[in-house]
Amino acid sequence: MAERMTKFVGYDFGDAHELPEHLETKEIFKTESWRMAMEVLRGSFVISSGRQYAQLCDMAVAAALIDEQDIPFDQTIFTAPEATEAIRAWKLAPSHTGKPNHTPGLVSGGHEFWWRMFGDAFAWRTEGAELLPNERAIVKRFRECGVGRGTSSTTTEELAALDKAVDDLRGAQHETSEQLAMRSLQWHLKASLHWLTHIRPRTDREDKSKDEWHSAKHEDRWRTGMITALETPEAGRTLYDKVLVKEAEALDILLEMSPEMLAQYDLEETRELYDEVLELYNQVHGEQLTALHSNERRQTSSRTTSALGVLGLSITEQHNGLYQAASDSV
Repeated sequence: MAERMTKFVGYDFGDAHELPEHLETKEIFKTESWRMAMEVLRGSFVISSGRQYAQLCDMAVAAALIDEQDIPFDQTIFTAPEATEAIRAWKLAPSHTGKPNHTPGLVSGGHEFWWRMFGDAFAWRTEGAELLPNERAIVKRFRECGVGRGTSSTTTEELAALDKAVDDLRGAQHETSEQLAMRSLQWHLKASLHWLTHIRPRTDREDKSKDEWHSAKHEDRWRTGMITALETPEAGRTLYDKVLVKEAEALDILLEMSPEMLAQYDLEETRELYDEVLELYNQVHGEQLTALHSNERRQTSSRTTSALGVLGLSITEQHNGLYQAASDSV
């Protein structure tokens, strides 16, 4: 498990997140709550591939899973001064593409920003607290963390997209983890589409010439993460593995929904986006994948069987009509 905490789907954190020496003996860093929070914070950072709008939705699913499964979790870690100090001491990992040394405060401030956003996701889920209400509030949060306008995290595009993702969650406070996973698909697909059209590599720009960098193929870490989580025995899955499994299951359901069901639940655009991403992925990689989240084992089985298996396990009285209707349509 420790190995998976430092290396995640091809991304090596190395010693970037080591605790400062004077914090090593603090009890908070020995707790299960801290360990689980680190899983989600690190995992969502890697999987979002620099598209911040894809990060918050994973935090919401994780908070819902902890709530639904009554997993003990101490939310006071998000306001503990020593935790914030440790987060701000994080460095960029060796696997990070590009080093923003020209923007002082971005690395420490960005880490704190997402630590606080994760705390927001928990308070939103368990206490009924409000998420940041608008783009102006998001900008203010960045400023509070020491990140001003004009950085790679605070471009006009990034701020507007993040606000839209937050807005998508604002009215979803009481949705199940399955419903939140379905809601997250559009944001992960948009992140995948962004990098497929930019052909961003997974190697440090400093190690390659400009021509080599632009010719490198994009690796979709969301896809890799879902496959890795699905192949991990259930007993060995981390909290973030469980988030990715929920999203893979949501994709199964999406792929089995009829056109009428897609229209009824406003998922037509998500399905169209999925088809576009899959087609582009196959073009870029010269592959013939039939499903973005499939590996060789899953390709040999019917998606209908897979979706029905997921639905059979997940439908309960607390779930809304989307999942019941999806099972009726396959």
